[in-house]
Amino acid sequence: MLIYNGLKTDFMSDTENDVLETKLYDAIKNKMNRSTGLSELNSWRNSLKEMYITLNDSNIPVMK
Repeated sequence: MLIYNGLKTDFMSDTENDVLETKLYDAIKNKMNRSTGLSELNSWRNSLKEMYITLNDSNIPVMK
């Protein structure tokens, strides 16, 4: 199931504005009818920071 849908620019912006975890949490509540615990949220936060660092490369194209 797709929980987050967006372009690279959306992901980067959502991460920079500290709203990505909230969007993921809300999407899981709406699409899967469940909530997540603090440890899972912390796991997302840590792994998504690493994904942000990886995607923050001008050699990775931005889709339009």
